[in-house]
Amino acid sequence: MKRIICVLLLTVLIVSMLLSCSIPLRNSGKEKQRIVVQLDQDYWLASVGKMLKEHFPDVEFDFVISRGGAQYLNDAALNDDLADIIIDASSWTQTSSSDDDYDINPRDYLYDFSCTDITNMFYKVYLDGFTNEDGSVNWLPGAASVEGILANTAVFEKYGIELPHDYVTFVEACNKFSEYGIRGFATDYKYDYTDSYMLQAWSIPLLQSTEGRIWRYEAMDGNIDHIPDELGVKLFSRIGQVLKDTDAQADDTKRGYSSIFQDFVSGKIAMIRQSTNIAEY
Repeated sequence: MKRIICVLLLTVLIVSMLLSCSIPLRNSGKEKQRIVVQLDQDYWLASVGKMLKEHFPDVEFDFVISRGGAQYLNDAALNDDLADIIIDASSWTQTSSSDDDYDINPRDYLYDFSCTDITNMFYKVYLDGFTNEDGSVNWLPGAASVEGILANTAVFEKYGIELPHDYVTFVEACNKFSEYGIRGFATDYKYDYTDSYMLQAWSIPLLQSTEGRIWRYEAMDGNIDHIPDELGVKLFSRIGQVLKDTDAQADDTKRGYSSIFQDFVSGKIAMIRQSTNIAEY
């Protein structure tokens, strides 16, 4: 009996020693799990980056800022070098899988939203462009951001010009700045989406009228793919007046975002069209 007890005690001791060696101590300096997070914009660090660190303190996050786009992700996937988490607004699209330039199918890497309630938030005409042939939805229509006029208040204060609060005072401010050789307002007309923004933004009251609402609903339902003549004349007449009042030039169609924003920051342009995500910068 003594021998049996000794053998049992020795067995328990050995097992205990083995377990103690295999289970790390709480403060033994065990290496954290490492997760690579790729962000398409550096401002995600302040929101997503902070959230991940707060919710997962035991994980070591490596953040990589990359705007490589679809081709970059395609190459990374082929070389088995994709990040663990990818936060990207527009790198892969629904049409990527049918493009001969891509060797991988993005649907193998993206979540399918088709079985969720999220897709019910979008008009069908918008969602159709993001729906795959098998009915899966890996991408959703882009989120909205507030477009407006961004003003360099330092320039306004320097020349004693009041900030505009309606269209009349906006034109007055542009005229006053022209006396000092400063553009009152400019935007990146180089891009086709700017034309669309400008055409709609300066005609919000018109688009909210009965005539405008009917056209918008018809367009969103996919029943019409053009602007009716009567409404179109009003829209383009309005934008024509804006171009005249802001002294738009033919060379403006060659100027992109960077050059316009640089002139805005340096005080050569008092106001620009921009979205809220640049205001903090």
